[in-house]
Amino acid sequence: MNYSTPNFSEDTLRRRRNALIATGLYLFASVIVSVYLLLQLSKDPSWQIRVATVTMLAISVTWIVSLYMIWRGRIEAGTWLTVAASLIGAVGVIAAISGLGMIFLIGSVFLCAIVAIETLQTRQAAMIATGITAGMLFILMDAFLPWERINAAGIRSLITFIVPVPIALLVFVIFRQFRNYSLRVKLISSITSATVASIVIFLIVSNNIMTTQINAQVKSNINALADASVRDVTDAIDNNLDALNELALNTFVQETVAQESPAQPRDLDDFQSLDARWEGAPDSDSLIQNVIADELSAEFRNFQSVFPQFVEVFVTDQYGGILSSSDRTSDYYQADEGWWQAAWNDGKGGIYIGEPVFDESSNTLSIQMAIPVASRNSPGKLIGVLRATIDINELAALVSANQSGETGKVDIIFQNNQLLEHGATTLGTIDAQTASAIDALSGEYAQVEYKGAPSLVSKRPVVAPPSPHKEYIDQLGWFVVAHQDLEEAQLPITTTKNTNMVVAILIVVVMTAVAMGIAQFISNPLARLTAAAERAATGDLSAQTVIDSKDEIGILSAAFNTMTSQLKSILGELEQRVSARTKDLAIVAEVSAATSTILEPQRLLQDVVDLTKERFHLYHSHIYLLDDDGNNLVLTAGAGEPGRIMAAEKRSIPLSREQSLVARAAREQKGVIVNDVTLAPDFFPNPLLPDTRSELAVPMIVGNKLIGVFDIQSDQVGRFTDSDVNIQTTLAAQLATSIQNARSFEQSKKQAEFEAQVNLIGSRIQSASSIE
Repeated sequence: MNYSTPNFSEDTLRRRRNALIATGLYLFASVIVSVYLLLQLSKDPSWQIRVATVTMLAISVTWIVSLYMIWRGRIEAGTWLTVAASLIGAVGVIAAISGLGMIFLIGSVFLCAIVAIETLQTRQAAMIATGITAGMLFILMDAFLPWERINAAGIRSLITFIVPVPIALLVFVIFRQFRNYSLRVKLISSITSATVASIVIFLIVSNNIMTTQINAQVKSNINALADASVRDVTDAIDNNLDALNELALNTFVQETVAQESPAQPRDLDDFQSLDARWEGAPDSDSLIQNVIADELSAEFRNFQSVFPQFVEVFVTDQYGGILSSSDRTSDYYQADEGWWQAAWNDGKGGIYIGEPVFDESSNTLSIQMAIPVASRNSPGKLIGVLRATIDINELAALVSANQSGETGKVDIIFQNNQLLEHGATTLGTIDAQTASAIDALSGEYAQVEYKGAPSLVSKRPVVAPPSPHKEYIDQLGWFVVAHQDLEEAQLPITTTKNTNMVVAILIVVVMTAVAMGIAQFISNPLARLTAAAERAATGDLSAQTVIDSKDEIGILSAAFNTMTSQLKSILGELEQRVSARTKDLAIVAEVSAATSTILEPQRLLQDVVDLTKERFHLYHSHIYLLDDDGNNLVLTAGAGEPGRIMAAEKRSIPLSREQSLVARAAREQKGVIVNDVTLAPDFFPNPLLPDTRSELAVPMIVGNKLIGVFDIQSDQVGRFTDSDVNIQTTLAAQLATSIQNARSFEQSKKQAEFEAQVNLIGSRIQSASSIE
């Protein structure tokens, strides 16, 4: 059938063509996405991928039917079928894949708007309202669907890339024909598009700003959690060492250890024998009773009642044999233990803090601490070693007390990747993957896989504040790790984004309704042109009107807009330039007039710098004159007290000096501007002018001869412009001429005085009556 016959009007053919283009473009996009989903289905047969694949295939089939209907001339029916399939299909895809709400919002709004404008003769507003309502539904679904959806980044990227392509092509088609649309369509589409575009930009910018701020707060919170836990751990260790040290300094402890220590050294065989007896004997054995039932052991148990975290306390003599203990230990001889050797330290003494271990004597997971016991009468002499076993539950309670939210917790990592988890009372071992992720942290805070879950992690070494025990605590090599599940940490971001989305959708709905209302009541473009013309008649040259057609009104509107824009630009720029130029030239003329009758060079220069500073509202101004040798610029006149001081000092600047703006202006014989002297490498600071922030130096030239340099300064950054260079160059040229005239007058005056003296002498010689 030939559809170019008179059976179809030109408008019908245009609408059919546009409907075919729109449906064909979206069909092409859906086929690409369907092929990609089929490939993904072979790798991931999850129900979400299956739902998304079936949905896209159904959309593609439906759009093929729509194409056929439109081709046969059922334009509006085929168009509505296209839109319905698109919107229903989007619901299915969003139900399976997260993160697509925004792109489907944009796609639905633009598809419905384009279809309404390009293909429908009736119910255009209903089509646009359908797109906006569906877009709002997509956003709400993406934000609040309760079931688990996949976070398929590849599919999202493909859809995000594919969907805008047909939109862009259709927008291009609309843009080319836009001027021919009715005023009502123009208003609805323009306001809706601008609103959607503004909302999208707002959401992107606000979400980025909000995400940055919340992430900073989350980082601060988790870092604070880690820092607080480090303080708690180091304080606990430090306090336990302080308590143990006070026990070692106890008079009764020192005297008892001194009394019970053997007078003669004991050999290893003796200790081995005692060790064997200790391990095999019952508690009633005299060897054991002498250790656990004496007065010092009772003192240790009193100490434990005050500090219950100390599950075991005992002291050895200087050879490693146990003297007294709060409980029976696993063996008698201790000098072969690493903790004893570290605390004894060859008689020099030291502090030992051990790694968490299972202590057989106390039957607890604990940390061992040991310090030397010194003689009371000879403080430099060590007489034994005091060891304590601290229940690790103390540290477990400390880290468990620090928590942020439901998942923000703290763990302690010891040597060899031993781990004391939040809320645990036993040691675990951190897995290799988590250990590698933590070791790879380049800073103190990062997003990593921690114990198999995406988390925000803050890592801090256990480092003590200044204290007598800092050296020993710092060398432990322990770390505190504060961590929080990424989902909980980013919950404020998700909530805020969802709220922004809902608000944005409501704004779009309201603005679309407003656009429809405006389009319903405004139909005559002459009203806008008349209003704009009236505004221009009152002097408001910013008045503009919309160009919405190619008829006489459109031509007139274009001419009116061009006219007002040009008038505004010309008058505004001309007024500003003329006003500024006139003001500056008036000041130049005033200064020139005030100094034109002054023939004394020094007075001339002083009046110029004073008037220039006052009239141009400057911080300072002064004049340098080139000396007779042409090698130095001598400060001859300056405004105010600083200027008079410098002039009296005859300050000079060599013409060759690199670090001088004045010398550069003289060498280059052109104006030099520095609008921030703190950044200028050749600025020469002056202690008498501490508030100088910007500077302008222009040469004073007569003919091709350099007379000097006129230098002005401001206490404002960015004070001078090229226009100031031109004005001050003009003033400097007039000043140079005035100086030259004054010098010529001075020279003529001196010559006249000289000739008068010569004439006087000559007349006296002629009237003399004698040689004398």
